[in-house]
Amino acid sequence: MSVRLESHTFEPRNLSSSDAAVADFGDDPDSFWWGIATAPAHQEDGLDDAWLRFAREGNVRAWTNVPRAEERLRAWSEPETDIRLAAGLGVQVYRMGVDWGRLVPHCRLDEPDARKCRIQNVAALERYERILRLARGYGMKVMLTLFHHSFPIWGTWPSADVLAAANDRFTARDPHWHPRSSGSGTGAMWQHPNAASLFVAFGVDVVEQLGHLVDFWVIFNEPVIYTSLSHCMGMWPPGPPITSMAVKVNCLTNPETGSLKAQLNMVAAHRRLYGLIRATESRRGWRMAPVGVAHLLMDTRPYSNYGEQSGKLDEATELFLKLFARYLFIDMLRDVLDFCGINYYGEEVIQNFEPATLPHEVEYSGNGRGISATGMVNVLAQFHSRYQDDDQARFVGPSGYGYVITENGIADGSDLLRPAYIIEHLAALHHARSVLGVPVRGYIHWTVTDNWEWAD
Repeated sequence: MSVRLESHTFEPRNLSSSDAAVADFGDDPDSFWWGIATAPAHQEDGLDDAWLRFAREGNVRAWTNVPRAEERLRAWSEPETDIRLAAGLGVQVYRMGVDWGRLVPHCRLDEPDARKCRIQNVAALERYERILRLARGYGMKVMLTLFHHSFPIWGTWPSADVLAAANDRFTARDPHWHPRSSGSGTGAMWQHPNAASLFVAFGVDVVEQLGHLVDFWVIFNEPVIYTSLSHCMGMWPPGPPITSMAVKVNCLTNPETGSLKAQLNMVAAHRRLYGLIRATESRRGWRMAPVGVAHLLMDTRPYSNYGEQSGKLDEATELFLKLFARYLFIDMLRDVLDFCGINYYGEEVIQNFEPATLPHEVEYSGNGRGISATGMVNVLAQFHSRYQDDDQARFVGPSGYGYVITENGIADGSDLLRPAYIIEHLAALHHARSVLGVPVRGYIHWTVTDNWEWAD
């Protein structure tokens, strides 16, 4: 079988062949390694976070699928279960996170002294330390994520006084307005000017206490998709869903508010934490742990590419996604990224500024994402072309670590699609490395266990 790429030809092996080796990645973990991933909001029980509140309000479909959904996976009370299962897969890297709200349960966005919002739950930080030691005790390295789609409750839901002051606008006459859209108060999240300082204050103690056990740092997971779905779409906490197209477009494109403003604050936080990690390693004589980001990439196509009638909006949206969602965040941080993590799940067809489905042309996963191993080659090739000769891109420079597939997987309740999905994507990854020369150093599968999968 031959699948045409833009300027490449990806030819996976015939999987019905007697030859069992689809791709050979070698057995040297310094050259290429395997990992498994999870996140606190998916895995930890006893966590009163924004996602739990969001789910209780009826915004998470998977909330109704199991009898005790609030228990999640008991990774907080019984961490060894998941870690033992992960180690049994033979992986070399265990990706996990720490929850900001669990460690700093009391703060407010307008707190002028960020030092008051350093780690408050010392017992929880010590428990995270024991969990990291447990993972390392099973022979795995640790990739630690500091922010994985979960802003603390104190910065997510508008307070009573904010709601009262805004009551005259929060009416049926203006149904798309929400207090957090004002960019101030307790609902502003990453739009707030104090957000970066408060996040760094939390990170100071995490780095100091856990840094010697961390082999890779991911400061932000999917910052572009998080700021878009939370700030601009209302599809993630705190909600409510935004229905006005004008509001969505303004939030996604206006640097004075919404997604871009939030991303700028995230960039500022990343830069400060990168310097903090390096300074702490030097002061304490620790080895240098590569620092990166886990950046979501989709192989996007306008609806019209499939022979469907489509207006210019679809093509303009796809261009916007390539310019702003694909490259902008990495461009702003490329000199302080030791590795560029890529989360890739599949193809997105764009219609009217939103994902569309084409059931006759595209195979879909259980959560409605188009399956396309070819797309993985496409996005890796495009990134390699953009950054391989960029002197400012640390991750491809002489001291850089290259790329890591920080997430790849499929929602498949039947397990009928998953085996072929994994094999096809590993064949695609092998093609990107061996034929196109993309320096990918590791592959992390999402996820170690079933979970809510956010609001899908």
